[in-house]
Amino acid sequence: MRHHDRTPRALAVALAAALAAVAGPSGPAAAQDTAPVLRELQFSTGTRTTRAPNGAVLVALGRNLHQCKDDKCRHDEVEVKIGSTSCMVLSSTFDAIVFSVPNYDCPPGKRKVTVTIRGRGKAELDLEVVDPTKWQNEDVAQREKAAETGELGGAGARAPDAEERIRDTFKITRFELKRDAAGSRFEVDATTGQLPDGLTMNVVLAFNDREIEPFKARVQNKQIRVTFGPYTQELLSGNYSVNLLFELGKQPRVVARNFLRSLKPEEAQVYDRIHKREYLTHGTDDDVKQQRAALQAHYKGLCEDAVKLIDDVERAFASGSRQFFRDPAKGSVNEEEFSAWVQRMSLATTPDALAKVKNDYRFSTRGGHFRPDEYKTWATDTLVPGLQGLFQKHRDFRQGYIASLDPKAEMLGDYMVSVIFELFKEYTRVLYERAKIEVPEELRATPVDPIAAPSISRKFFDAQRRLLLRTVGLGNLVGDPLPGEEVPGKQ
Repeated sequence: MRHHDRTPRALAVALAAALAAVAGPSGPAAAQDTAPVLRELQFSTGTRTTRAPNGAVLVALGRNLHQCKDDKCRHDEVEVKIGSTSCMVLSSTFDAIVFSVPNYDCPPGKRKVTVTIRGRGKAELDLEVVDPTKWQNEDVAQREKAAETGELGGAGARAPDAEERIRDTFKITRFELKRDAAGSRFEVDATTGQLPDGLTMNVVLAFNDREIEPFKARVQNKQIRVTFGPYTQELLSGNYSVNLLFELGKQPRVVARNFLRSLKPEEAQVYDRIHKREYLTHGTDDDVKQQRAALQAHYKGLCEDAVKLIDDVERAFASGSRQFFRDPAKGSVNEEEFSAWVQRMSLATTPDALAKVKNDYRFSTRGGHFRPDEYKTWATDTLVPGLQGLFQKHRDFRQGYIASLDPKAEMLGDYMVSVIFELFKEYTRVLYERAKIEVPEELRATPVDPIAAPSISRKFFDAQRRLLLRTVGLGNLVGDPLPGEEVPGKQ
């Protein structure tokens, strides 16, 4: 499992502190003069705009924005919303954030684009979201009017005569879903203007603006043909899109140079970057609702099973920790100190739970001696199989579809599994070390490999469980939000 080095160590320090009854204060440092600033919105072509259709890729220009550290950056500190709907962040630099306008939960109308940088504040811009069909009809009408009147377009356009002429030669002529015995596949045909053979275009299949599969297509006879699939997983119901992107600066140098020599300066500007997108809808509204219901049922069950497992881990640790309070001279356990410590560690939060802990001698004797063999049997026969089953159930649900139904929910589910495993591993280490026994090899193995959680504690686990349920629309199961708790879709 890939974890930050400090995570297990931090947990060990916390446990040691609790055992020693020592605590120390801490406080965050406040950053100043780094609040984000937004200047304008642009399409990926560089055209400034205050209107965009669902599914459009936009660039928010400004300063003091999120700076990605590498290509694998998950943009954890940045959030982009249109109204109350979260947007997918595609990339970010100090002065530009590239994001997509959601297809779902973002109806047409005037909205605020809000960029929030964690710990540094937020900034806003106005945007009118337009229905994609209306947007496409407007575009066609404007072009027909221009053809009739000879008008060249807006005042800020780059050589609009050349731009319109060139961009019109780039078209997605076919975007179809086909299904047969081999599975489902998406077939794409497109014309590529005057591009010579040997140049390439990036073609990306996406669902709800989330990338499913990228492909680099080579131009041949001024066109490209791409097939995505066949996919044997279940198709998602909703909006698929195919995105074509040509970037002259990323072409083979010799071919690109020869092509540029054949162009006029204003034409070269247009060919620098050309983006096209087409949509395809699969399934009915009822299919989308059933898909949502399946998502909610899965994560409701995942949360319930995960709570049972983490409760079991904490009960086992509490049972074995009786050894911490053994008085060798008397050959007994100081039950009063043990009870106080169990409550202080939140291993029992109710009188009934405390009574069960005090009567649990599965992993320690009444005299306070640790039972390593019994603990090992419980771990290998009960806990580890249960954890593996939970993780596999989570993975099977995700892998049963062509793409993730909800990437955030998937990540939060992984976090929960990671917390359970790391707590078990650290509690096991502490119990065996106190008993001066080496941890068995079987208990040092890594039976699961989820996304590593940024924090390891029961408090963090509970916060992720609540957030997960809210994320998939089951906020009614968690009650009112706690102070500072993240609530999806709430400003």
